[in-house]
This record gives sequence, structure tokens and C-alpha cells, in this order.
Amino acid sequence: MLPGRDPDDVDIAAVHQTFLQEKWPSAKKIAIACGTSSEHVRYILDEHPVDRPIMTVGPRPGWIPA
Repeated sequence: MLPGRDPDDVDIAAVHQTFLQEKWPSAKKIAIACGTSSEHVRYILDEHPVDRPIMTVGPRPGWIPA
């Protein structure tokens, strides 16, 4: 069990939204934004993972395949 508030009281949608707003989010940054601890954020993301959209890279302009 984690110290402090119950992880079930943390808004999972807010954690996910904050996670997706940053390219390289840290648990600490998400925790501050959501008013909880880094441990709670890690627990929530382990229990309720976020599907980050996969970025695709297309050919560069002027690129000619070999």
C-alpha cells in the first residue's frame, strides 16, 4: 500500500491527460499537476496504461529510395 491518499481517489483521466500533454513526461511533473505523489502516478500508470499515439516518419522531401 502506498502512503498518503488512496490511489483510487486520484483522477485517472487527469493523470492520462497530463501524461499525453508532454513529449517526455516525468512522474514528478504529472504528480505536481494532479496534486499527488510520483509513486501514485507510477502506480496509476502501471494499473491503467496510456496508449500514446505512435508517430510515423515518412520519407524526407527529395529522398530517393535505393
